[in-house]
Amino acid sequence: MESPMFNPEVFLGTTITEANSTELLNVPEGEYVAMSGPVTAENFRSFDIKRGDRAGTKGYALDLEWTLNDDSGAIKTYIGRTPKVRQSLSLEIRGDGSLEFGKGKNVELGRLREALGQNGSGVPWAMSMLGGQVAKIAVKHTLDAASGRTYVNVSKVAKVS
Repeated sequence: MESPMFNPEVFLGTTITEANSTELLNVPEGEYVAMSGPVTAENFRSFDIKRGDRAGTKGYALDLEWTLNDDSGAIKTYIGRTPKVRQSLSLEIRGDGSLEFGKGKNVELGRLREALGQNGSGVPWAMSMLGGQVAKIAVKHTLDAASGRTYVNVSKVAKVS
C-alpha cells in the first residue's frame, strides 16, 4: 500500500543532505521464539540445480519467514526493522508435482512438521498449515566467501517448551 503522503513528482525534486546506510544489520545468531508467516504460492520458488546427479534439472524450495518474538524491542532497535529471518527448505518433488515420501526424502520438511506437531501419519495436512505457528528457532550466519555477504538462515526449529 502506498503512503498517502508520497508524491513521486515532489520526491523527484527533493534535495537531501544525509547519506544512506550501506550496512544491513542482521538478526544476531542465537535461539529465539518466533512465529511463522503465512504460506502462499509466493513462498515457493524453482531454481536450476547446478551440481550433483540432478545437475541441469529444476529444484524447488519453500521459503518460510519467521518473525521473532522481540517483546523488549532490543533486536528491532539494533537492526532498525522488525526482526524477521527466512528458512529455506529444499523440496523433493515427484514427476507428477507431488511431494516425495519415504526414507531420506524431504527430511527438512519432516523435521519442521515434527517441531510444529504436524507430522502424524494418517492425519490430513496441507503446506498452508505451516503458517501462523510458534516455535523455537536457531538463527545461524553463513559467510559467502566469494561475495563477502553474510546470509542469515534458520538452521533448526524445535517445539517451544
